[in-house]
Amino acid sequence: MAQCFFHLQNRTKTMRDSEGVELMSLDEVREEAMLSAREIMSEQVRKGKALNHCAFIIEDENGKTVLTFPFKLALQG
Repeated sequence: MAQCFFHLQNRTKTMRDSEGVELMSLDEVREEAMLSAREIMSEQVRKGKALNHCAFIIEDENGKTVLTFPFKLALQG
């Protein structure tokens, strides 16, 4: 694995990640997704907003989806 792009998806739109991050394994992808989801949710809670039904759609440099990470999973682990 190499460059991964963490696209943020909610019910109505997808915000595409154009920069990406270099990760070496699917475990690293999962860990990055969990930490990033927690950070985003924390920021939104402080603003009085909720992130219902958000997920990361994570693609490799070839545009292949390697993981779909619903934010609710970040609350479990």
